[in-house]
Amino acid sequence: MARLTYQDADGSWGLHGVSWDQLAALPPRVYGALVKLRDLEARMETEAGEAPAEMEEGGASSWLKQRFARVT
Repeated sequence: MARLTYQDADGSWGLHGVSWDQLAALPPRVYGALVKLRDLEARMETEAGEAPAEMEEGGASSWLKQRFARVT
């Protein structure tokens, strides 16, 4: 799955297909949600290099399951 956000080497970031003017005009809660999306995508990208066994024990997979999956 491709990232929806991007981050340049200088630290600036944005949403693909959305200009800075449009981002600046967003309500604070929407902008905050995009920041969380950017952080989540970055976290998933850095944890993607882990071995499958590591992911099962405490990597991205288990974090997502704990956060979003229902335990039955």
